[in-house]
Amino acid sequence: MLAATQKPLAAAIFGEPVKAAAWKTIPSWYVVSTQDNAINPALKDSWLKGWGANEEIKASHVGFISNPSEVAKVIEAAAVAAQ
Repeated sequence: MLAATQKPLAAAIFGEPVKAAAWKTIPSWYVVSTQDNAINPALKDSWLKGWGANEEIKASHVGFISNPSEVAKVIEAAAVAAQ
């Protein structure tokens, strides 16, 4: 269903400069899916260096579908921590 309904990115976004990375000033969380074969682990590691909170779950690239209860727990913990 995802493959059939997900829209492609607009090519114009690749030419837009980033003015500021939100995670540098806004508390951010990242759910690391340990069975993700779509994103290179080294690339993920480079993203996570600046982020304060990361949770690992045993899930695929779309962990919110393959393991929604674990992703929901991370979201709920982030919401409490951000208050």
